[in-house]
Amino acid sequence: MNDYIFSNEFYKNVDLMVSTCGLERCKPAHSYGPAVRSSWMIHYIQSGKGIYQCRGKTFSLQAGDFFLMIPGERIYYEADKDDPWTYCWIGLQGAKTREYMERTSLPEKLMEHVVENSRLSEVFKELEAIEYEANEDLHLNAIAYFLLYELALTYPATALLTAPSAAQYTDQILSYVEQNFDQDLSISGIAAHFSLDRTYIHKLVKNAIGMSLQEYIISLRLANACSYLMFTDLSISDIARSVGYKDSLAFSRLFRKRKGMSPSAYREQKRRPEHQDASMSQMDNASEAEVSD
Repeated sequence: MNDYIFSNEFYKNVDLMVSTCGLERCKPAHSYGPAVRSSWMIHYIQSGKGIYQCRGKTFSLQAGDFFLMIPGERIYYEADKDDPWTYCWIGLQGAKTREYMERTSLPEKLMEHVVENSRLSEVFKELEAIEYEANEDLHLNAIAYFLLYELALTYPATALLTAPSAAQYTDQILSYVEQNFDQDLSISGIAAHFSLDRTYIHKLVKNAIGMSLQEYIISLRLANACSYLMFTDLSISDIARSVGYKDSLAFSRLFRKRKGMSPSAYREQKRRPEHQDASMSQMDNASEAEVSD
């Protein structure tokens, strides 16, 4: 018997989303499988008993235990015939679900016991109490992130963490800059954030993109400034602050040096009818080329 079941459009979220959750009071000997799941599924047992089979192992489970189903792995579970279990479940999807789950020991152990009155038990109790409501998707996704956080704290992965590779460090650094170019960035600050030597950071970025990190920051800021000048009516000082420059005069001097004209002149030039017509023509030609391909 299903007391409730929730389904979500998980494909709209790239990283992590609850694809389904529910609560079920099982009949004696109720079973599922053998089968495989398409989501990462966690079943938490409120009461009763049952068995879970995976990877040639059989786990005898009871109230307070939970078990993990991994996408693509063959599983089977069955409620006890005398004391059938009641469980709630949550299904997770998203590109980073495996990465997050592998921060825990669960992909290796497949089951664990939750200590009563722990923060993790409170998470499951909140999941059990879910009712249909406005913004329930946000509520459930908040539970999902907090659940994984608590799982990682309570049952950390046993494998030793390895340091990121040079390529991974480079991706992280560039991503950090892209997300924070409008802040007061400095090379020393970025180096401190990643606990890396600034000379090493310079070498990583230079080898990857052919320019220094400082040059990349400037190019990113100016590209966004040009976009603001073309498509908004923000003042020059507002644009300067929006791309990480507190001093609008310093921003204007840098812009003139790099673009050969002042920000105001750039805005005026890009908004001339002939320039807009040329831009539209280029866009049309690109669209025609895409169609012909």
